[in-house]
Amino acid sequence: MLAPTALDARDWYWQIVQDIHETKAAPATSVYSSKRNIYVDPATDAEYLAWQEFHGGAVPNKAASESDIWYHVKDLKPAWLYDGTTFSQPALDKYHPFQLSQYSAMKRWETETKGIKASGVPMKTDDRSKQMIGNARQAAVADSSFTTTWVGGDGKLYPVDANDLIKMGDAVVDHVDSCFDVFANLDPQIKSGAITALKQIEDAYAGIG
Repeated sequence: MLAPTALDARDWYWQIVQDIHETKAAPATSVYSSKRNIYVDPATDAEYLAWQEFHGGAVPNKAASESDIWYHVKDLKPAWLYDGTTFSQPALDKYHPFQLSQYSAMKRWETETKGIKASGVPMKTDDRSKQMIGNARQAAVADSSFTTTWVGGDGKLYPVDANDLIKMGDAVVDHVDSCFDVFANLDPQIKSGAITALKQIEDAYAGIG
């Protein structure tokens, strides 16, 4: 089998060195695996040794920092892994607190904008839709006879009156507040180490809506 010569960022290795311009890097005590997003021991790691053999004795690329490696893998990794300096995980299926916090922020946003149903109307909850329902609620509060036809999140038309609009607006506010309450509740648990898994975060947001 012929080994590919081009760098394949999906499954490649890098060694962090202080001076990437040095002709020879110091023997690596650990190398970064893009496939697993962790550091491994090049002397004993079976996957690394198999990769090296497949590539004809290739050695890891040198990089001055993980930020340099991110350039190669950023389209393959979720953005919440990276804090501007580092993105590697401490171990397989393990995450640093900052990664869990960023994942929680992403799940909060996804949950907030996934839509809800209020007064029988399926509603979008993206930023533009939230502004529109807020404006409509203000009009309804100012004029109890106000009516309109709302385009639901399903694309269908829903005739609504002032009472409906007030309930719809309140439901959106409650939905957003619930998302931020979950985020605020998770944050100290992540920092304390009580939450260590993505599923714990996912389960917390799954209860909203």
